[in-house]
Amino acid sequence: MEDGLPDRNLCLVVHSAGNASLMQRPMPSPGPMQLLIRVEAVRVQAIPVALADGTLVAPSGKPIVPGQEFCGVVVGAGSSVDRTDFPIGTKVAVAPRSFCESCYYCERGQTNLCEMGAELFGWHVDGGYQQYVCVSHRLCQSFDKNVSWKQAILAPSAAAASYGMTKASILPGDTVLVFGTNVCSLMGIVFSRGLGAESICVVGSPGASPQQALSCGATKFVHWDPSGDEGQQYQNLRAVILEETDGRGADAVMFASDHGTGVPDMYVAVRLVRPGGCIVGVRVWEGAADADALGGEKAACIVEKLHSKDIRYISVKGFSMSLFEQALRWIEGGLLSLGPDVEDCLPLNAWDEVHKKGAEGISTCILCPQLDMVHFAQGIAPAGFYSGGVQTVIPD
Repeated sequence: MEDGLPDRNLCLVVHSAGNASLMQRPMPSPGPMQLLIRVEAVRVQAIPVALADGTLVAPSGKPIVPGQEFCGVVVGAGSSVDRTDFPIGTKVAVAPRSFCESCYYCERGQTNLCEMGAELFGWHVDGGYQQYVCVSHRLCQSFDKNVSWKQAILAPSAAAASYGMTKASILPGDTVLVFGTNVCSLMGIVFSRGLGAESICVVGSPGASPQQALSCGATKFVHWDPSGDEGQQYQNLRAVILEETDGRGADAVMFASDHGTGVPDMYVAVRLVRPGGCIVGVRVWEGAADADALGGEKAACIVEKLHSKDIRYISVKGFSMSLFEQALRWIEGGLLSLGPDVEDCLPLNAWDEVHKKGAEGISTCILCPQLDMVHFAQGIAPAGFYSGGVQTVIPD
């Protein structure tokens, strides 16, 4: 173990629907095959926001620490972990889903399809909204010490977008429609552009800024307001896509819109993709667009639409560990970035402020739990992390 570790661990705990608070828990101790990670950055995503505001309830119904995607520093290891692979001080990114490593799919390298029912951090088991967490060493990938936390935290979204957009077989000159403006959506834009897409239209919520999407390679940005006339908004978006494609429809549609942001997905996607096109589903929520407003189609008719238009559907249910490692290598080599830096990096005790931005569709924030330590109150914050005012330090 690293010397000087605290005996208490600051966590954000969702106790029940809509009831979340910061609390001190005992310091976790790693099991035989686990690493103890000092969490340095955790991505703010839809599930933590929805858990905290009560929109979603964790499957177990028990208190849970949110946070699917996080990275940090190895400060301890279990008795069965090879210390030469993960020496103290190693920077690691953590894959958001567990896997068994022994089933049919894991043995084929398809760990995202694990038969044991992969557990998701921050949903099935405690996640990264805490200063220290124990995770299986199999879920950790080390990366170069010169790579920043802001860069490394992009790896899970990069792996998911790479998996989906590569399987979409995008060709030079194609038109791609992307629903959502979260980091995974932005990565989808980057990969679409890299694969040769000529036109990339992004649909975002009213609070979303077009700036990052356009800087990542989008050519058009359309706001979708769930409080507006959904039928008219659909017709306006349809007109944009048909104009870009000589009336055919988008070659590929990616939907990664976050829960609660009001951006539509499958109801609209099946109508705007061309015959023979492809839909990439990274996050599948119930569409905000009313089915009747879109021509009387019901959810059951989506299957018929997929069949009659010969649309390929690609489900991005996680990604393999090999692709996760590849994404980190791309980031290390400077081959993959989102242009403008992550919008805000705030301490854990600013979670409520950050979640409000997430609820507005502004989901490029990260929380940095180590900023809640006493040294931060003394003005010694890690370089390049926080640019706001003084934050309150949570006492023991």
